[in-house]
Amino acid sequence: MLNCKQIYSLLKLLLEFCAIYNMFELKGGISVKKLIALILSLLMLLPVTVIAASAIENEQTPIIYIRGNGEDLFNAQGEEIAAEIEDISLGENGEDIKSVVVEAVAKITVPFLFEGMLMDEWDNYGKAVYEELSPLFEEAILDGDGNPKNGTAPHSDVMANSQAQAYIDKGADGTYEMYDYSFTFDWRLDPYEHVDNLHEHIKTILDTTGEEQVSLVSRCLGGAIINAYLDTYGSEGLVKNVVYTETMSNGADLISKGFSSQLEFDDKAIQRYVNQMLFCGETNFGTGFDVSELANDIVVKSMDLFTQVNVIEGALLPIEVLYNRLYKALVPALFHSLGMGSQPIYWTCVKEEDFDLALDIMFGEKGSEGREYYAGLIEKILHYRERITSKLPEIYTTFKEEYGVHIGSVVKYGYINDPITEGRNELSDGLVCLNDASFGATTAAAGTVLTDDYINGRIAEGKGKYISFDKEVDTSTALFPDTTWVIKKCSPQYFCHRGCNCY
Repeated sequence: MLNCKQIYSLLKLLLEFCAIYNMFELKGGISVKKLIALILSLLMLLPVTVIAASAIENEQTPIIYIRGNGEDLFNAQGEEIAAEIEDISLGENGEDIKSVVVEAVAKITVPFLFEGMLMDEWDNYGKAVYEELSPLFEEAILDGDGNPKNGTAPHSDVMANSQAQAYIDKGADGTYEMYDYSFTFDWRLDPYEHVDNLHEHIKTILDTTGEEQVSLVSRCLGGAIINAYLDTYGSEGLVKNVVYTETMSNGADLISKGFSSQLEFDDKAIQRYVNQMLFCGETNFGTGFDVSELANDIVVKSMDLFTQVNVIEGALLPIEVLYNRLYKALVPALFHSLGMGSQPIYWTCVKEEDFDLALDIMFGEKGSEGREYYAGLIEKILHYRERITSKLPEIYTTFKEEYGVHIGSVVKYGYINDPITEGRNELSDGLVCLNDASFGATTAAAGTVLTDDYINGRIAEGKGKYISFDKEVDTSTALFPDTTWVIKKCSPQYFCHRGCNCY
């Protein structure tokens, strides 16, 4: 398998070949100019693993990969459990379980639509949704202290294999490969619960390889694990490089606004999102986030049923208001019933400005029964908030300047953000806004470009090199501008937001 240097050397050689023979036409009518364009496209579409490795491979440090959610979970009896929506997508007889879920929830919606219209009361609707869906994910939902039920965890063989990887040495070419080392963990839990195990894993790798430092590469929710680790052990100097890819550790709008019930219905944005989902499905891109898709299906089906009982025309509230009310009541209930509300890892995606409201929405106001039951979980959530979320972005500066960690980020964009959040018109990878994932890059609104005045101003300041080729992104304002890479519409075969092992 070619490593990063070899791939780039090969492509560079091809480009030089084209430059020398630029007056010739290739067989089949393909010009050298077109070949150059093809090669440049290949450069842009190199897997994110190659890009991340290129940022650190010269350091010759073992690279530890920390993924986000998606690792299969099993109960104490060794049976795989449904931990995410995808896990119940098909029934034993091949039926579409999602459709069954949508139908079931939509049917219980109608009575509460009456209640909502007449009294603007939606709490009972949320409770009914939870009672309908939570049995499907009962074992994935953590208890009031944020701990697993019935011994649920990644399979012991997977965990053991992760530790066994500590004894892999350099390859024949004297370099460390991206996936030689990984760290497997129960992705639902408080990130701080993993830092001791990760520390021991790092020390074992260093003892085995004889190196003094490692590099950490995270994806998606894995960034929160790195944050907690560096906050705890960063001062020991065992980490030389960190690359955050598609990180959610600076906030994810759907989760942050969903937990705090700050959602807005926009029919045009939803239509754009649906069209994107159809396109991604046809091309097997798989972008988007299933909670939003499921919420949209439930709301649309509920309104259809409401129309069928001939009540919609006599509604006291405008149809747009009803949609808004349904989304705001439904999404927090979905997060709870799918287990995400009880999983500390997802609370790392809640932005500081949404935190207090999110706690009230998901657990009830202070002194409530919900706050009492979830007291242990809330303590863990607030600890991460105090140590990390409330200190963004200064905490990353601490990692860099005080602990000597070189930090980079790799961000995908080119997809429409979730349509029911205020960030629906921002550049996104389909879930996380580019500005958040890049630690502060400046972006144009979706469908537009940065103005000529803005670009010329940046050029005058000597920062023109940070403007993307499509004039949509300026990485000069990112926290780490020289180690921030943005990739537009890269196939998720290489760059996927889900926790799947799709590389």
